[in-house]
Amino acid sequence: MSHTQTFPFLLVGQLEGYTLGKSGKIRRLLIKTNQGEYSIKLSHASRIELLRSILNNLLGQGSWVEVTGVQKIRPNGVVKSLKAERVESALPKTALVLPVALPLDIAPRAQDATTKILVCQKSDCCKRGSAKLQRAIETAICDRSLSNQVCVKAVGCLKHCSKGPNIVIGKKAYRDVAVGDVEHLLDQHFAPSRESIPAA
Repeated sequence: MSHTQTFPFLLVGQLEGYTLGKSGKIRRLLIKTNQGEYSIKLSHASRIELLRSILNNLLGQGSWVEVTGVQKIRPNGVVKSLKAERVESALPKTALVLPVALPLDIAPRAQDATTKILVCQKSDCCKRGSAKLQRAIETAICDRSLSNQVCVKAVGCLKHCSKGPNIVIGKKAYRDVAVGDVEHLLDQHFAPSRESIPAA
């Protein structure tokens, strides 16, 4: 029996509109990116957040938005669904720095992987940017063609909450990891090391 896996996602694009449910409530966001249009289900909290932004004229059609949430991935790597947890206004300059849409189909297949990278997604680490960190790791692994050798997995608390974001690569734990550390960490584990980052 096949099971879907859940991973965080980050999507930056322009608000195209939204769809309403039978009760008249906003149910889904339509986000346009250079890779196409995405329909994203809203959680209760993100729906309230979105309505406040619309009422305060912070968001409207064509506005740049940053959406974070969870995606369900089928065993074959195809995205089954996206659910927003936060919807925030994104400045155009931010959208230019970040890829307009980060790939949604790069979650490595666990059955093919030999090395696991665990990324804490509990509240303290999330507040310190662990969702963006995990996406940066997944993107770097895809760029290096390591998807069949490495499995990136969102996990619960890895301890040392005050020093997050925390990750584990193989058997080595790292604390206070920034997106800028990703390339160096992967070099240490999957290529000749250019710079040493102390392990926890």
